[in-house]
Amino acid sequence: MEKQKNNLVKKANTLIEARYKLSLLEQKLILYSSTKIDDNNDRFNTITININEFLEEIKSESNRLSEFKEIAIGLMEKQIYIDKGEVDRKGNKKFVIMNWLSSIEYKGDAIFELEFSEKLIPYMLKLKEQYTIYEINNILYLENKYSIRFYEILKKDEKISTSIFELSKLKDMIGCDNYPDYKDFNRYVLKKVIEEINEYTDLQVEYETIRKGRKIDSIKFLIKNKKKMKYKKEDLDFLKNLVDGFTDQELIKLLNLTNKEEIIRKYSIMLKQNTPVLNKMGYMIKAIKENYKSEEESLEDIIQILIYLKGKEPAQLYFG
Repeated sequence: MEKQKNNLVKKANTLIEARYKLSLLEQKLILYSSTKIDDNNDRFNTITININEFLEEIKSESNRLSEFKEIAIGLMEKQIYIDKGEVDRKGNKKFVIMNWLSSIEYKGDAIFELEFSEKLIPYMLKLKEQYTIYEINNILYLENKYSIRFYEILKKDEKISTSIFELSKLKDMIGCDNYPDYKDFNRYVLKKVIEEINEYTDLQVEYETIRKGRKIDSIKFLIKNKKKMKYKKEDLDFLKNLVDGFTDQELIKLLNLTNKEEIIRKYSIMLKQNTPVLNKMGYMIKAIKENYKSEEESLEDIIQILIYLKGKEPAQLYFG
């Protein structure tokens, strides 16, 4: 019997540092499926995927069955290369190459069943040491295919607050061979990835280069957890009293993007749409990033309307 999805991704650190290339949607399908693994089993359980639920979960605007089929078929062909960190008697490195999935079956009515490769059991199921756990919500809004890889790599080293990688090894790990020059890699990959991680995940990251002579050899990442960073609890409580349809974590993410006043203004704009907004968090993030504007209303008037809609007394709210 399939275990209910728990929203936690669990991966061995060796798998996080493995070499593989996946598209953004392929990565999200693997991670979404991994949250449905039953930890109580010795072998992988069969994972049932409702396409509509999956696309809604990952905030995708696509609803095409054909696109999902292409993703699923593509995953059957994708491989993972893991360096086992050992050598044989002649000094040759030991490694293992495996596929992500052993099977995938379309059952009809937008339902797929898939099974992870048994070779992945030590890396995704029977985890004993040196593994990383995070909430899948952290990667749902990432739009760059390299962002998830970077997030996992940095999340792995969150407790030590620092991560240093040789530039060549980092590129090899994430499968990025398009930008041999650091300036291009920094401009088209690194800056965009770190910006996304800082906006949408629980990490706050800075980075700096390390040189050997005149050449950039390595990159040093400085990692902080936003939950340990101070935000005003009263701001969160204020928003919870006025807005509907958001978890505490989602509201904290919005507070990491802007202040509570702007959140209220963007929320008011969302409520005025002609059709109900299904992906509220996605709408709010876009509204904040693109600075949506509406007819001039004072913040106080907006708050009073929201108080009325929520049935709250003004005395119950904090606004400073």
